[in-house]
Amino acid sequence: MKKMTEAEVYKLLVRIGVSAGYTGIDYIIRAVFAINAGKVDNLGEVYDIIAKEDNIKSGAVERNIRTAINRAYEHRPRIFSELFSIDSKPTNKLFIYAVVNYFRYGKVGKA
Repeated sequence: MKKMTEAEVYKLLVRIGVSAGYTGIDYIIRAVFAINAGKVDNLGEVYDIIAKEDNIKSGAVERNIRTAINRAYEHRPRIFSELFSIDSKPTNKLFIYAVVNYFRYGKVGKA
């Protein structure tokens, strides 16, 4: 199991192409930690928690995460395949759980 710290998650996200300039990177990190800790049952709850903390709408949280993921995938699809075995543009849920599992179990890679 890899040590999951905010810095390590941030480094992974930047490595795969999530731009540090997108608000979504912070939301992805927060979502990864919430899911990993088992604080929530679904991603919708994560959006609601972040939205409440930041005084914005949950739809904005979802959209910012989706934009960050989509831009990263458009620029570096090969690394998504190499690290997470993701071969098409991932949903927010698929991506966030892939990051959580990367830290829990290591690089997934191709079977």
